[in-house]
Amino acid sequence: DAEELVLRTRTQFPLWGKYKIAAILSREYGVRLSVSMVGRIISKLLQQGRIKPALFYYGQIKPKKKRHFSGHAQRWKYGMKAQNPGELVQIDHATIKLQSGMEVKHFKAVCPVTKFVAEEAYSSATSFVGEEFLKHVIDSFPFEVKSVQVDGGSEFMGAFESACEALRLPLFVLPPRRPQYNGTVERGHGIVKYEFYYQYSGVNVLWKIRNKLHEFTHFYNTFRPHQHLNYMTPMQYSIQISQLEGKKSHMY
Repeated sequence: DAEELVLRTRTQFPLWGKYKIAAILSREYGVRLSVSMVGRIISKLLQQGRIKPALFYYGQIKPKKKRHFSGHAQRWKYGMKAQNPGELVQIDHATIKLQSGMEVKHFKAVCPVTKFVAEEAYSSATSFVGEEFLKHVIDSFPFEVKSVQVDGGSEFMGAFESACEALRLPLFVLPPRRPQYNGTVERGHGIVKYEFYYQYSGVNVLWKIRNKLHEFTHFYNTFRPHQHLNYMTPMQYSIQISQLEGKKSHMY
């Protein structure tokens, strides 16, 4: 079996890439596979966690905690899409370096329907920080948070998952290496990075950065026009949806 031969060779020589492995398969086993085919097999083995990336052995990639679906979290299913405000709120974190060199762990939540955001700056990214941020999201959103989706990062395990369970809040975890399914929050990182952090000129003290970030978040939700909302603000759009739902309920 070609896949097993690639696995065996890569396990024996964990720093070798597709070119060397393709040459070994042909020379030692008489199995002629194209380099691209070997590359696809290696990618599959990496996704399955059966081998590690070569950079891991150079100390450039730290082993990640593996998500086990034996608790509250559920696997995100292809095709899942939010239909109403508060559904499948996308939560993510990014490390952002200020022009001064200071690093901030930025947590962001976005409602994919209304584009309403909650954001906070921290000095670390642990599951306890994730839990704290979840409470901030629930307190900040003008509507009920009905479910959330996250990537497989450790900051969304442990205390974060337990908090979701205690709140009876459905938690969906994206497949590995599929940031496109969290596209709204991923794009949002760029907005806050360039429109807030790279414009920040205050003192590099976390609580002062937070105060200014809260001002920016309020500005984003209530003043900044959003192209995908026909240039309404997230708050305006949220109110419009609420009013439309209210009218519908009075028709029956």
